[in-house]
Amino acid sequence: MKKIVLIVLTVFTVILTLFTLTSCSSANEEKNFSEMFDDLTVKCADITESLYVADTEKAVSEYGIEKDLIKNAVFLRAPDRNIRADELIIIEAVSKTAAEDLKTAFAMIQQEKYMKWESLDNTEFEKVKNYKTVTLGRYMIYAVCDGADKVIAEFEEIFK
Repeated sequence: MKKIVLIVLTVFTVILTLFTLTSCSSANEEKNFSEMFDDLTVKCADITESLYVADTEKAVSEYGIEKDLIKNAVFLRAPDRNIRADELIIIEAVSKTAAEDLKTAFAMIQQEKYMKWESLDNTEFEKVKNYKTVTLGRYMIYAVCDGADKVIAEFEEIFK
């Protein structure tokens, strides 16, 4: 009887350990994206402080991005989107292949912004024309703002 109890406890302990390890690894992956985003917003606070975090579901739907290509995403936008073109999009794709597919989405977003702003405010149109985008493995960023070069440099620094 003691052997059966010992075996059951051992099996239970192994299962519990595996479950805990699996849960922790998932949390770390999420935390890494979150840490990357936090690090970027702190380093670029002069740019990001005037932007708000948009609802990801709505932004993904608005831009027609395929949800199944995205593991994590953050959309930072100007609160007055009819006056300012500023926007940062940071995406962690589910795979490198998905990241390649998402480049098309970034191109379409850029085209829409270009068409919207070319006949409007000249300053904002310059920001749109000078947009930056970078893909590093599964991670992508799209930046339309006065400090786009700084944002991209800090994004690239995170991966060094």
